[in-house]
Order: sequence, then structure tokens, then C-alpha cells
Amino acid sequence: MMRLYEPSPPILEALRGSRILVSLGIKNQDLATLSSSQEEANAWVQTNVAPYKGDVDFVWITAGNEVIPGPLAQYVPGAMNNIYNALVAIGLGQIKVTTVVAVTALGTTFPPSAGAFSPEVLDIMTQITKFLKPHQ
Repeated sequence: MMRLYEPSPPILEALRGSRILVSLGIKNQDLATLSSSQEEANAWVQTNVAPYKGDVDFVWITAGNEVIPGPLAQYVPGAMNNIYNALVAIGLGQIKVTTVVAVTALGTTFPPSAGAFSPEVLDIMTQITKFLKPHQ
């Protein structure tokens, strides 16, 4: 398994036919645009995923890296939804769309059974889990 924090055409070219599972990240600064525009999400997928369809084993697309909590958190659910729709449109709905959450998003961590998100991120995490549940 290889995690790419952002698309890199030379690396993706090298991964063609390798059968290495890939997690491809969306740059934090792209989240607002991808959240507000399905067309931009379609273009992102057409540029960064579609050229490698069938040759690179994408398993996950991660919407941002540890932007929750933070000012960019508000864009994560919309970006996830739009990227997923773009993947479905090109027949790649099996690729999971998720995000990477900072540990500071947790309000309670011990004991693990009492784990909870901090109040600051509860609304965003609720939106994300509502997206994730039907797309397991």
C-alpha cells in the first residue's frame, strides 16, 4: 500500500501495472474549489485518476490531510461527495473516498470505549459519517 499526499504524475506513471494499492490525496488548498463545484471535482478526477484507470490500483481518495479541526474542515464533506460523484461517473465507484483527521479532533480518548469527537468538530464529523455510511 502506498499513500500519496497529492497527485504526482511521475509516481502514478511508475505505479502503472505494479498492483500496489494506492491511496491518493487531495491537496488541502483544493478542498474549497472541489467542494463548491461538481465540474471542478470532475476535472480533478479526469486529470488525476481517469488516465490511470485499470493500470493503477486506487483504493482510496483522501480529501485533505488533517484539516479537521480547522478553517478548511467545512469543505471536506462537499469535496468528498463531489469527488465520489465524479468517480461514479467514470465507472470507479468502488474507490472509497475518505479524509484524514487530526488526533486533536478527539475530545475524549480514554478509555477507548468512551472516545468522542470534540464539540468543535462534531457537526463536520456527523456530515462525514452520513456520507461514509452508505458508501461502505
